Amino acid sequence: MENLLAISHSALFDGVTHDELPRLIECLGCRTVEFSRGDLVAYAGQPQKYVGLLLSGRLSLAKESMQGQRMLLAVLEPGDSFGEVNAYSGSRTWPATITAEKKGSLIAVPIDRIVTGCEKRCFGHWALLNNLLRLVSMKALILEKAIDYMGIKGIRRKICALLLEERRKAGRDDFRMSMNRNQMADRFYVTRPALSRELAALKELGAIDFRGPSFRILDARLLEHILEKDV
Repeated sequence: MENLLAISHSALFDGVTHDELPRLIECLGCRTVEFSRGDLVAYAGQPQKYVGLLLSGRLSLAKESMQGQRMLLAVLEPGDSFGEVNAYSGSRTWPATITAEKKGSLIAVPIDRIVTGCEKRCFGHWALLNNLLRLVSMKALILEKAIDYMGIKGIRRKICALLLEERRKAGRDDFRMSMNRNQMADRFYVTRPALSRELAALKELGAIDFRGPSFRILDARLLEHILEKDV
C-alpha cells in the first residue's frame, strides 16, 4: 500500500515498526479511499464499518440539529484519525457527518478486523489496540472542550475563549486559524454575519487584529476580561 511513511507517523499506528507495518495493513484488510472536495465521506446515522486515518486533504466533522443547523465538531488534517469511539460501541453508526473540505485520501481500517484480534497475536495488533484506547481518551477531552464552548453565553465570549485557546496552543500572540469563517460559525452554532460582526468589534476595541486566517492578539487581558465579565 502507498503512503506507508505517512501511516507509520500517525498516532493510530504509533509503535508499529516499519517491517511489521505492511504485514499489519494486510492482516487488517485496510483499503485506500480517495475523495474530492465537497464529497460526503460519511453521513450521520449510516452504518460505520471502519476507522479512518486521513492521509491527505482535509475533512470536517459536523452534526445537524432537528432544525437543520450545523455544528462543527472538528477539522481533521493529515495524520488524524476518526471513528475510534464506535470501534467498541454497539451502535456502529456514524455519529457525525464527515465532509471533504479538500481533495485527498484516507485508509479505512475495518472495525471487525480490529476487535476480533489477530490469530498470530502480533505486536502490531496489540499496539493498534492500545493506540485506539489512547485516541478515544483524547477525543473525549476534545468533546468536553466543545461542550465547554456551548456553555459559554454570548458569541463574543465564545470567540474570546477560542482565540485565547489558539494563542495558548501556538505559544505566541500571532497564529493561523485552522478553521475558516464558516467553520468557526458552525463551531459556535451561529451565522457567519454574526461571527464577522463580533470579530470586527473585537478588532475595533483593539483586542485583536486579523487578515483572513491569520490572527494576532493585541490585548490578551482584554479578551480575558470580556470572557469573564461579558462587557
